[in-house]
Formats: sequence, structure tokens, C-alpha cells
Amino acid sequence: MKQLKCPNCGEENSFLNQKCKNCGGFLQQRVPNLNLFETIIEVLEKPGFTFHKICLSEQKNYIFLLFSFAGFSLLFTLYSITSFGRLYSNLLYLLLPSLVFGPLLGIINFSLFSYFSFFITRRILKGESSLRNIRAILAYSLTPIVLATIFVLPTELIIFGMYLFTNVPPPSFYKPVPFYILVSLDILSVIYSIFLFYKGLSIANNFNSLKTFLGLIILMIIFAAMFYLQILVLYSFI
Repeated sequence: MKQLKCPNCGEENSFLNQKCKNCGGFLQQRVPNLNLFETIIEVLEKPGFTFHKICLSEQKNYIFLLFSFAGFSLLFTLYSITSFGRLYSNLLYLLLPSLVFGPLLGIINFSLFSYFSFFITRRILKGESSLRNIRAILAYSLTPIVLATIFVLPTELIIFGMYLFTNVPPPSFYKPVPFYILVSLDILSVIYSIFLFYKGLSIANNFNSLKTFLGLIILMIIFAAMFYLQILVLYSFI
């Protein structure tokens, strides 16, 4: 576990503490708030440093904005898996309600997942995380998925249209080369987000690699169960 020694009294403190628990002296520079674009770039380039800064930040900015954007990716993935587009005669009729349901789904899913992450890492694995830190770590871990939502998803909609959500014919048959390229980018964004979440969990909880990996596996099983339940709900409408 990483520790910081107070230069005033010599007391050992968690490396996430800004003030010494013994004398109250400052241990690290204050981080009043987070700049969205700066933090997004930094989390991709130097995740360890950035997640440490996020944990120290007094204001955890833009969490629900990031949850909302990631919600679009989650919603359209559910639509594609369940062929939900068969209920609609036009892509526009599918997209318009998604402008509301996408952010809502993202905020609900990732807020709930934050609570599970906090419970597993803090209560069961005895980490040092706070709920605010876990929520912020999760939000900025979603950066690759958010970027894929902004740049890859519109390209998929333009190329495949309703075929993406009806699978009649499957997009992989309709235009196989663009399909596999774009799906590969989607998969890479998910893998990178999971890696970032792993790094963030380690820093927010002051865990070693083994404990972080154990926590991540448990949480991925929980999220998979949440995702599967939503698939079943959508299938009930078809």
C-alpha cells in the first residue's frame, strides 16, 4: 500500500490524503475541480497520474455527462443484440426516443454499478475508496467508449442504417469490411475502458494487482448480469 509521510510530523498517511491525519498539514497540492477535455486526454495518456488527480479533486465534474454518452452506446448495443429495430418502420422513429432513453439508461446503469463497485471494493475487499471517487473513476474510465459513441456510432448508423438493429440482413453480410472494422473499434474501446477501470480501482482503493484483479472480475460478472437482465426486458417487448 502506498503511503505518504507528513513532512511536518512524520505521520504515515494514505497517498490519497490531502492533509495529514495527525497534524492537519498539507501533503499534496489541492485539485479544486476537473477540466473535462484535459482530463479525457490525460486519462488516455497517463491513467495512473490522472486517476490519482481525480481522487484528489474536490469537485468531481462531468460524471453524469460521461454516463449519459456511454448510455447511448449501451442502448444501441442492446438494440442490436435483440434486433429491437424490427418494431420500427423507420430509423428516425428509433433514434428520437433514444435521445431520452440513452442518457437515462447510462445514468441509471452506471450509477447503480458505482454503488456495487463501492460495496465490493470498500466493504468486502477493505479498500480505501469513497463512493464519490469510485463514481468519478468509473465515469472517466468510460472515456474510450464515449469517444466511440461520438465518432464510431454515427458512422455505423450512416453505413448500416436500420440493418444495424434489425439484422435483416445482418450488417456483417450487408457490408462485411466496414462492419468488422467498426466492430473492432467498438471492442477495443470496451477493452481499453475495462483496463482504465482496473487502473482506477487500484488507485482509488490502494490495492495491489491481485486484489484489484479479483475486484474487477467480481464487478464484471455483476455488470454482465445487469446487461443480461436488460436484454431479457427488451426481448419481452418483441
